[in-house]
Amino acid sequence: MKIRFSFLFYALILSFIFSIAFKSPISAQTRPTSQLNIEIPRLVARVNGVEIESKYIKFRLSQIIKKVNRPLTVKEKNSIVKDLIEKEVVRELINQQGKKENLVLDNKLIETELESLRTAYSSEKEFNKALKARNINLEDIKKSMQIDLNARQLLNAQIKGKTSISNKDVKKYYEENKSKFQRPEA
Repeated sequence: MKIRFSFLFYALILSFIFSIAFKSPISAQTRPTSQLNIEIPRLVARVNGVEIESKYIKFRLSQIIKKVNRPLTVKEKNSIVKDLIEKEVVRELINQQGKKENLVLDNKLIETELESLRTAYSSEKEFNKALKARNINLEDIKKSMQIDLNARQLLNAQIKGKTSISNKDVKKYYEENKSKFQRPEA
């Protein structure tokens, strides 16, 4: 009986301490807000020595908040930030794997994509103004594009030519799954 009482006593004390320590985040989770209002450190992760800064995370979070068209709770924002950080870590891992495999990036492709991005703005001044508003610079964009292109090349190298599906296999699959390809009349 004494052991049970002391266990309950310590559990009660711990729950009291946790309720005090985490009182404000728990109560804030149910209040929707259109602002960022969550603390994101400058450095969100380190992947094999490469630092991942919060610039891109904050940028993507603000885009998502604008797209949703409703205020998000702090809990929802924290979940989105966590997902964004995980995606950035995966991107960096893929980038590092591409470098390990000595994939060569075509700088012309990066410049072409950058030029296509610039054409969305009426002038170079507007483009630079948009970058500044998002707290990013041209080098950040180029690095992001390099990572994406590196990932694309790596995936192509890993997948392309590794699978072969004959016409016979396609026809067999279609015959066995005809009902999946049927659509009702519109």
